[in-house]
This record gives sequence, structure tokens and C-alpha cells, in this order.
Amino acid sequence: FFQAEDGIRDKLVTGVQTCALPILMCMGFQETPKATHENYKQAIATYNDYSDKIFKPEFIEDIQITDKQTKKVSKFTSLKPLEQRVFILVFAQEIGQQAKRLQDAWLNEIKKFDDKDYTSENPKVAKKEDVLKYSNELLEVRKKFSSLFEKYVIKFIADFQNEITEDEKKIILKKVKDRKSTR
Repeated sequence: FFQAEDGIRDKLVTGVQTCALPILMCMGFQETPKATHENYKQAIATYNDYSDKIFKPEFIEDIQITDKQTKKVSKFTSLKPLEQRVFILVFAQEIGQQAKRLQDAWLNEIKKFDDKDYTSENPKVAKKEDVLKYSNELLEVRKKFSSLFEKYVIKFIADFQNEITEDEKKIILKKVKDRKSTR
């Protein structure tokens, strides 16, 4: 849905790494556990911030949407209300998937700490027990996000159940997925 060259731009994302949220490399996560406590805290804070805001239209109203077929650029606010809601659902789903991938990466890091060459004496660099703590904190953010997402989906279905057919739902979802977005 969001590709590197056409994702949501965020102040925490640099260069060509433009995704809905900061990705592992731009957060300091690499092949070895050199990520600092600050890297982990920043990642958790960013996901927490997105989970608090994503379901509020004012958070994404400045997004520019480019239709992949026509190349026409428009604002998120120019979409029909139903399309806006579907777009938010798809965007939120991507954020949830990225948070899960990040937590999976952290859990994989924990396994690597048993190798003595894989640790650091630098007090700013997170140790195995720290990564486990941060992973649990991220899990709590993911649980909160999942609860908000579920409530949004239930409200979405209730609000639009009588307005669209199954075929229209598929068309709208395809249209939303075929759009690129930038912030």
C-alpha cells in the first residue's frame, strides 16, 4: 500500500525512507544490537502517537493523494466520506503491520544477545533485558491500537452498511489502495 518513494512523510523519517512510520534502519536498528535506549523509546513513542491520532481525520487531512492511473493529485479532504474512512482503515492497517514487524525484529534481537560478540559495553546501547522491556511496552501500544482499530471498524460498518453494496465496497477499496499518499 505505501511504497518507499510515495509514503507518508514524517519528520522522523529521512532520505528515501518514507513510510507510514519510521522503519527499522532509520530508527537505528541494524544487524547488531547497537540500538540505544533512545532509539527504542523513540520508536515506542512514535507508534503510540500514531495510535492516538490515526483515527482522527484532522491528523491526515493534509495528505496529498495521487491516483496511480490518472496521476491526478488531490487532498485527502477531497475524497468522499466513505473513501476517507476506507483510506483511514487501510492506512491504520499498515501502521499496525509495521508495529508488529518492529516488535518481531526486537524479539529476534533478544535471541542474538547470547553471542558475546553481539553485546556492547556502551551504557547508551540497550541490553537484552532492556530490549525485552521495550518489546513489552510496544506490545501494550499494539494492544491499545488494536482496540481502537476494532472500534473504528465496527463504527465504519454501522455507519455505511446500508449505503454500499459488496461490489461497491470492493471498488472503493481498490481505488483507495491504488492511490499513493504523501504528507
